[in-house]
Amino acid sequence: MNLVDIEEPKFDAMIELSSPAADHLRTKAQEVVAAYIQHSVIFQNDVDSPYSVGPVAIDPNSNEEFKRSLHVKYSGLNPLEAKFARALDRTQRVWARNPVGSGYSLPLLHEGKAYWPDFLVWVDKAVVVIDTKGDHLLVEASASKLFEIDGAEAGKRVVLRLVSEGHVEIQNGTVHKRAKTGFTVWAWRNGRLQPTHCETEKEAVEAVLVVD
Repeated sequence: MNLVDIEEPKFDAMIELSSPAADHLRTKAQEVVAAYIQHSVIFQNDVDSPYSVGPVAIDPNSNEEFKRSLHVKYSGLNPLEAKFARALDRTQRVWARNPVGSGYSLPLLHEGKAYWPDFLVWVDKAVVVIDTKGDHLLVEASASKLFEIDGAEAGKRVVLRLVSEGHVEIQNGTVHKRAKTGFTVWAWRNGRLQPTHCETEKEAVEAVLVVD
């Protein structure tokens, strides 16, 4: 099905870059992209080969060993990621750190963007993807589509959880940090973001791994 006939001769007409016609084309192109994003959904593809966790680069002079992770060691963890990784390791769940650029990515419904969460955790019939630095996603209009990934007919369901440091709330589309202590776990329930405030990283990990 062709939505636009790009062979139409009118598309070959020469126009000035600063002309009203050029402005009109740019405006309509932006409207087409906005409509595409608005009506798009993110879904798991059963046709393509499943994602396979690969090797990760390790700094031999600065790394930390874990017992339940898919890789023996990780390096380059920031303080929050290190806390969360240690707490994940104590759950007895199989998990992996997800490297940016070469790991598992979710498509953001923006022009040319993708999103690499920090951790992958295998929980029963789901894979929980966790990000500890995703506060910017909380106020993006398209963020809800990341939380509502259409499930695959085969394989494990992908579930997204965001973790904010501190006691965080959203009011009038703006993120507010009410307290610096503790953590806030974000999940999508009943058509909206739902925060769960936790005092420790242990509580935060337990909340993250709850799959409805």
